Amino acid sequence: MKKRVSLLLVLVLLLCGCLAACSESDTADPSVSGNTTAYVEEADTTKEQQNIPVQTTKDPTGQTGMGDLAYLKGQTLDGKDADSEIFKNAKLTVVNVWGTFCSPCIKELPHLGEIAKEYQDKGVQIIGVVADVYDQDSQLDAAVVDDAKDIAQQTGADYVHIVPDFASCRIILSNMTAFPTTYFVDGEGNFIGKATVGAMDKAGWEEKIDAVLASME
Repeated sequence: MKKRVSLLLVLVLLLCGCLAACSESDTADPSVSGNTTAYVEEADTTKEQQNIPVQTTKDPTGQTGMGDLAYLKGQTLDGKDADSEIFKNAKLTVVNVWGTFCSPCIKELPHLGEIAKEYQDKGVQIIGVVADVYDQDSQLDAAVVDDAKDIAQQTGADYVHIVPDFASCRIILSNMTAFPTTYFVDGEGNFIGKATVGAMDKAGWEEKIDAVLASME
């Protein structure tokens, strides 16, 4: 499979003071007990895996609880239209924003694929958002989309992955500091807790998701 970073993505992230280099850390997330490994795609490698506040102030649609994801619109990897209405399909949606160039993102996809199946009966769905799909001319790069399809298939991450339209992709990226970034969203599209920056193994994600579910009771 091919791995690439579009020039547009690099420029957007650099202008936002976000991603300048790709690094990998073996430091566990201090917010999660147990045996986990965290990976972070970001310029500042000292930050390691972290939680960050979810931004909700840049939402001109008036949907104040939804923040960046209020704009989510695009198509799934199999060509079906998708938008933020998808959050209504589950009690809790885990939104994992990833890129085809990001090895830590790809490394955690098999874990998320297993969790998607095992947590379905608990009212949990996992949604992937592929965020490196536009080229330097702001055009959808079909080759990167094909890469994303291959990666999802080969890693067993056979849950829904959304290719966002350019507008929603730009908005989502504007508040990211690293790949991957994962959000927790309730059935009405409101953020639950904080976004998580960095990748974790299955045990780490299970503990994180269980804690979010408990907080919703």
